[in-house]
Amino acid sequence: LTLLFLKVGSFFPKELAKLTVADGLLGLLIGIAVYTDLKYRRIPNALLLPCAGIGLLLNSLASGWSGLLVSLGGCGLGLL
Repeated sequence: LTLLFLKVGSFFPKELAKLTVADGLLGLLIGIAVYTDLKYRRIPNALLLPCAGIGLLLNSLASGWSGLLVSLGGCGLGLL
């Protein structure tokens, strides 16, 4: 993932590069969701379910079991 970053050096630590790539992926997925919502007035489950899975995976990798539990709580809250 850090290969997408031009230069990882003293100005951009490796942790910031990983966050930036994850943030870029998040921005892309949100952009697709906004586009489909505005054009078709719906967000397809084919977009939501992979995004939820990616979010669960990234948060659990970044924060361990506590990150996974927080992510599952957020998914549960979204189902209400």
